[in-house]
Parts: sequence; C-alpha cells; structure tokens
Amino acid sequence: MANFQQAYNRVLDAEGGYQNDARDTGNYNSRGENVGTNLGISAPVYESWIGRVPTVADMKAITPAIARSIYKARFWDRIQGDRINDQAVAEIIFDGVVNHGVSRGTRLAQKVLRVPEDGVFGEQTLAALNRANPGTFYAAYKEERIRFYNQLAANSSNHAAFLQGWLNRMAKFSDYAAPVGGLLLVVAAAGFWWWQNKMI
Repeated sequence: MANFQQAYNRVLDAEGGYQNDARDTGNYNSRGENVGTNLGISAPVYESWIGRVPTVADMKAITPAIARSIYKARFWDRIQGDRINDQAVAEIIFDGVVNHGVSRGTRLAQKVLRVPEDGVFGEQTLAALNRANPGTFYAAYKEERIRFYNQLAANSSNHAAFLQGWLNRMAKFSDYAAPVGGLLLVVAAAGFWWWQNKMI
C-alpha cells in the first residue's frame, strides 16, 4: 500500500514557500483579500481549516507540520491514499488533487479509469484504480493533467502565466518505473542467465 510521507515530501518539494501572486485565485480569502498561499496551502483551504478568515500573518505562519496535517486530512485521506496499491500512482493522484482540487483531480482520474466522473474518490474508483495496470494509468493520468493545464492556459491569460510552471511540475513525474522489488527480480534473472552461460 502507498505511503503518505513519501507522497507528502514530493508535493511539498513542488509547492515551495509563501507567495502572493495577485493572478493566483488561491491566494484570496473569503473577503477577497490577497493573503497568499504557503507550502501549497491556499487561503480558502486554510480558512476552512482554522474556521475563520485568515490574514497574511496567518498564512505566513503555516509550518510544515501544519501543512502535513492539512494534506493528510483534506487530500490524502480523501483519495483513500493508504488503500492505493501502487506508490507512484498514489503520488501522481495526490499531487493532482492538491494542485487541481480534490474534485477536479479525482474527475481526471475517473475519466482515465472510465468510471462515473462524480469527483468523489469512492469504493468504485478505488477498486478500478487498483485493478488497472499501474504503468498504463500513470501515463494516461499524467497526459490528462497536461491536457487540462493547456486548456486552462488557452482560456485565461492569468492561467497562461502559470503554464510553464505547471508543465515543469509534471516533468518531475518521469515515466513510470516498476517497484524496486520487480526490478531486482529482473536484475537477478539477468545475472543468473549470465552466470549460467558463463559456466557452459
């Protein structure tokens, strides 16, 4: 089963620290104030978390420990990350729901899996995901995310300004690699073949 800490470390590395770019809608609280985003935690998400309208000081005070708790409860648990069989698959979906929002990131996964696109990562979606070939799903979900980013950029000049950063984020998700155990098995088999032929 997938490991949250590994997925969290990867997302945190991609998100960076505090920023308050006025073009980023995630920086605005419910009063329409640009209070920024920190460690990938948007103003609306943090407002929901603390139960009041956050200020710039509140956003700047978000620590990695606070961010970790939010990521676990509001994103990882919402995709049932602990029950996803494949680590790489869990990480790219987790990154997707963090960056696109839970509903949109889930819908993109459901589109690839060809299950009802309701934006809720329920039992049907989880079962379909765990039945799917992980490498095939990983590549298709990555492409679906890239397609979505390009659509956003085509429809909005504000979004277009972020396109290269989004594509750079996706580039960090290299081609799917089999789990280490499977790789070792291949290496071991190759080693045995070499040893056997050397002995002949």
